Amino acid sequence: MEAIKSPSPIPPSSSFLFSPSPQNLKKSREPLAKVYSTPKIQVSLKDVELETIEKEKNDKQIELEEIQDEKKSFFKRFLGIFIIIAVAFFMSTSSEFSEFIVNGNYPKPFMLIYFGTLFNILSVPIELIVLKVKRSKLKKTGAEPTESLFREYYNQFGIKYEDNVKFGMTIKKFLIVTVLLTILFVALNYIWLKALPMTQVSTSNALFQSATIFVFFFSIFILKEKVTILKVVPIVLFMAGVVGITIADSNKSDKDEEYPNSTLGDILMIVVAVCWALYEVLTTKFFGQANRTVVNTYIAVQSITCFVLGIPVLIILHFTGVETLALPSGKVFGYICINSLVGFLLNYLINWGLSVTSPLFVRSGELMTIPATFLFDVIFKNMSVNLLSLPGFVLIILGFILSLYVENRHLKQQAKKDKLDRMEKKKAQQQMDLDEKEGNGKENEIPLEMQA
Repeated sequence: MEAIKSPSPIPPSSSFLFSPSPQNLKKSREPLAKVYSTPKIQVSLKDVELETIEKEKNDKQIELEEIQDEKKSFFKRFLGIFIIIAVAFFMSTSSEFSEFIVNGNYPKPFMLIYFGTLFNILSVPIELIVLKVKRSKLKKTGAEPTESLFREYYNQFGIKYEDNVKFGMTIKKFLIVTVLLTILFVALNYIWLKALPMTQVSTSNALFQSATIFVFFFSIFILKEKVTILKVVPIVLFMAGVVGITIADSNKSDKDEEYPNSTLGDILMIVVAVCWALYEVLTTKFFGQANRTVVNTYIAVQSITCFVLGIPVLIILHFTGVETLALPSGKVFGYICINSLVGFLLNYLINWGLSVTSPLFVRSGELMTIPATFLFDVIFKNMSVNLLSLPGFVLIILGFILSLYVENRHLKQQAKKDKLDRMEKKKAQQQMDLDEKEGNGKENEIPLEMQA
């Protein structure tokens, strides 16, 4: 009788794995040796070393970026201070020159504006020179510009179909806005020159710089600015200073032969301040996101617009007898050229300041013309000091100091926020790189089924 064989629990196809023969035992250990071999551990250690080196590089890169940010911040503050001093100097100089020319030597304000605005065309050659210098620096690095100079200028201008959809700016809209703003710019300058001989330059500058008040109000309605207590307090000080100066001028003796129409001049200066505030806010609304090239082109187009539209205005003023056409003398023409160049530099510096600093920081430079012209009137022109107007000047200066504090506080908070945003972006990028490496490592692992 045959012995009964017990059924084997091991499938025939897998029985060789458990065979005690040396050949089968050697074959069964080959996949495990490949998976858990020493080279795999060496590769992992190498990855750790690479990650450590990469982390050290990132730390050094962050440290270098922080040093560069500090240098840029210092340069920006230094440049802002330089622009403030230059704006205060050129604005005071322009005011004194304009009063000197209009007061007796050449009392033709529109012709003065017409000729002075023509100098704004210089902004285009300056922009081309800046782009040319950038191209030269690019060539020194060994790279060649891929576009011509004028094509690069057009690309910097950025008026394309995609940009139009995003910012709502087309060639047609650009020209319409430029023409309307040019008319407003010429009108407020004409009123300013008419009012300038009616009052002292220091007083007219104080009232003109009250545009800060109206900039604040227009910004709320047009630019949707948020109202804060720290923004309101300087505005109140500015307004109190303007009212104080106006009251002091209105209480002057009627026997003042030098400025008999000072009250009318003060009123006109306040009108100019309102128009200038509206001009600044509208310029910010339509060109606030513009780069330097667009701003310089806008200034140049203003010059062309004034040249074209100013011709019929000159003819009308001549035949109506409001302002007859007449050529100035050689000496006065020299003064006009100097004043026009100063006006162009002032306009250029203001726009440059708006691109590297904040509008309030530039406005603080404009406000510094108040004490500058006041000291000039007292020291060089021997003007008598009106004690009643001194509190108004003091309030305006206090408002300027507080505005500067508010702006510096805002800039520090913004810089801190930008720094945190950069750190978060870097952390997110590092995490993405780490996840990508882990994903690649998992793809390179051998599945257990394949190991078998």
